[in-house]
Amino acid sequence: MPICSKLPSPRGGVKDIGGGELEILMRTDLKCSLETGKYLPKELFYVDSPWPGSDVSDQTRGETEILQSLATKIVNQVKNWPNFLIVDLGSGKSPKTRILLDKLESQKCQCRYWAVEINKKSLESNVQHLNELYSFVECSGLYGTFDQAIEMAKTISGKKIIMSLGSTAANFPHGQAVENLQSYCEVGDLLVLGQQGPDGTVSHHEAYHTEQFEEFIWGGLQTANRILGTTMFNPEDWKTRCNIESGPWKHEFIFIHRDKKFPAFASYKYKESEFSDIIKLAGALPPKIYRHDETGMRIYLVDSEKRLKNNTHELRGR
Repeated sequence: MPICSKLPSPRGGVKDIGGGELEILMRTDLKCSLETGKYLPKELFYVDSPWPGSDVSDQTRGETEILQSLATKIVNQVKNWPNFLIVDLGSGKSPKTRILLDKLESQKCQCRYWAVEINKKSLESNVQHLNELYSFVECSGLYGTFDQAIEMAKTISGKKIIMSLGSTAANFPHGQAVENLQSYCEVGDLLVLGQQGPDGTVSHHEAYHTEQFEEFIWGGLQTANRILGTTMFNPEDWKTRCNIESGPWKHEFIFIHRDKKFPAFASYKYKESEFSDIIKLAGALPPKIYRHDETGMRIYLVDSEKRLKNNTHELRGR
């Protein structure tokens, strides 16, 4: 099959790039987890439910305020790129990305936007809505994982922006975060990375223990019941607690059933120095950093186009 036939249609299409097979993989992981106490798959919590409080959280507020001041700068950097591609990893309803898309539309910048999600219902609704808003920005959806979307982006020629907002790029242990950014740098010419540190004045612990968030977590366990075809996760039979570590800061839920403990939904927050080190280990040049001190939110702009050029010069000089 030609590569072009595998891509989403230029406007309004949502392409299944692996999302349809995700529940089969999760069922296998779930059964293994329940037998061995392995980490519960994080995808459980996203496939049926939107991120809780995405429009009111401290993280969203901080990131939104940074993007509002930064969007013009980004547009000025990319507006002369011919028909470039934006890949938005974990787009949700694209509320923060729309700040940039609005600027691009106002400048009549011809470009393509791929929203990447594993929540198919949310993705289809979002892509339909975005195409009602924009004429110059062609919006499509990829139903699948971040890795699958990056592989898809490799098949496209031209310049690319890889966006990962809401701390999604590095919401992993250090080594995995480095690997993620390495793959993004290989594909993107510009990386826009939102990452919250543990050093703001707001309470990061409380953000994971609101009524909305607890509904989100238990909603994920109801998804697990649906995938397993049985009521394995009954709130009356399970207890929850949390574990917080430092170096890097990590919040993790622990589900307890008959003295067995099942870790789930780990969230990492890297200090500015830690995340800058991750970017360096990924092979990129030092990023430009834009800060929101109250929330500890930062946006890192990584010019991976220069990184690739510099690496080429180094190889030629040897």
